[in-house]
Amino acid sequence: MLIEEIPIEYGNEIDVFKEKDILSTGDERLDEFLSLQRGIPIMIAGPAYTGKTTLAISLSLETLLKGGRVFYVDSEYGVIGSRVAQMCNVRRMSLDLVKRRMRILRINELNELSKYLKYACAEYDLVVIDSISRLILKSSRASTNNLESLERLIAKAYGILCECVATLAERNRTLVVVNEIIPKAESGEAFYTLKVSLARLAVLTKIIVCMIMKEGKRFLYLERHPFKASVYEEPVFIEYRITGKGLEYVGKAYVKKGVVRYHVDIY
Repeated sequence: MLIEEIPIEYGNEIDVFKEKDILSTGDERLDEFLSLQRGIPIMIAGPAYTGKTTLAISLSLETLLKGGRVFYVDSEYGVIGSRVAQMCNVRRMSLDLVKRRMRILRINELNELSKYLKYACAEYDLVVIDSISRLILKSSRASTNNLESLERLIAKAYGILCECVATLAERNRTLVVVNEIIPKAESGEAFYTLKVSLARLAVLTKIIVCMIMKEGKRFLYLERHPFKASVYEEPVFIEYRITGKGLEYVGKAYVKKGVVRYHVDIY
């Protein structure tokens, strides 16, 4: 008996073995650790002043340098012209390129986000929402019943992002969502990982990069990744610093029972 081959509609079949593009931060050693594959939705999570926006802008500028277009939603008033100009100058890239190929919108309401994302996900190569948590909280505070409103808004944001992820996936383009987290107080000198908030939204992202501060130093780690070990499987942290260019790799650290052991790179 012959088995009839099922016809595959054009555009549905994919080549999983095709070499994939990696989004760049501008620092080769950070890129090697993060392996932010284009087309996979990404969440950048962490408390204030850890460099989440700097990382998002770095990914944006490197996308522009590779010929792409960027749609950047700024709900935290974190994108400052002088800072972007500084990062461009260190990268030796034209500020005119940013003005021509990157749209930066300041949005304060979740309803506005839905309207603009329908357009952005069909036209742009990288879509950044900085931050989704701020948009949800701003809208929630405007309600008289905050708890009920918060759950409703998270569900609404989930629907908006689902549609966005689906549209971008069809074009092999990328969504980056920033999620600001208020960390719980840690006692003593114990090293810690973050409890990622907005868990329903985190389900949509296949890569979660967490950024933390400990004793004045900044560390990042992989909470989730489709093909690399997470911090729970392999307790590896990357220490980084914020420079004029963006984020700069400092070193690799292993954490065991709260003790940090640094790995020394040998060249």
